[in-house]
Amino acid sequence: MFVFGIGYAVASLGCTLPVFLVVASLAMSAGNLLFAISQFVSYALGMGLVLTVVIVAATFFQSAVRRWIRSLLPHVHRLAAAFLIGAGVYLVDYWLRAAGIL
Repeated sequence: MFVFGIGYAVASLGCTLPVFLVVASLAMSAGNLLFAISQFVSYALGMGLVLTVVIVAATFFQSAVRRWIRSLLPHVHRLAAAFLIGAGVYLVDYWLRAAGIL
């Protein structure tokens, strides 16, 4: 469990670190200490609220979530393939337009 916790923390940095860096840079560039503190407190309360809601919901609705995920499992490969194809089509279209070909 300890190693899982470390892995989860490192993986979650990809989502939370950019937002935290924006909050930190805005707070430091404001020049007002009260504003900077309020930015950090707002960020901490927001993150804490989201995590608390997710943990409580996962605890109370564990069986419903498990059934829902199991029903989606057969479709995951097709859904992932569709997203990958869509991303590829978007990138090709973007670069063709940027190159002036389309």
